[in-house]
Amino acid sequence: MENLGLGHAVGEGGLWRTVDGGDSWNRIDRGNDFSYIRRVFVHEGRVFFSGGEEAPPAWVNDEHATALFESSTFGRDWERVSYPGEPHEVIETWETYDGEVICGSGLFDVPDQRDDVEGRIVRRDEEGEYHTAGRVDANVSRIEAI
Repeated sequence: MENLGLGHAVGEGGLWRTVDGGDSWNRIDRGNDFSYIRRVFVHEGRVFFSGGEEAPPAWVNDEHATALFESSTFGRDWERVSYPGEPHEVIETWETYDGEVICGSGLFDVPDQRDDVEGRIVRRDEEGEYHTAGRVDANVSRIEAI
């Protein structure tokens, strides 16, 4: 993963960047309604994040929406992209496999466990389209290519 000084904050929410080792931070996703951000990923100069309109308590009854964003300008501009599992599944983990971006999704940290939730492994193809690569019986909170 490339280190671009990115971080996320739950207090105010959003995606923040530092260029001075954490002495100051600037929000780089202003105007984004999906400011509950679980993870940020960088691959080959492209920045990815998945965010929710609400924090996990709203996820219990699918009273939330999620979105996936990409930036090829290091966060100066963002493009919302479609992915399998939207509008309710949040992408929690990212990795690369054979040069392709893969990610895992589900619903996380809900106050009451949901037995109807399946996790999803998603891959991003060379054209930037996302496809379901597989399903598992639980949320996908971490993946690692080996």
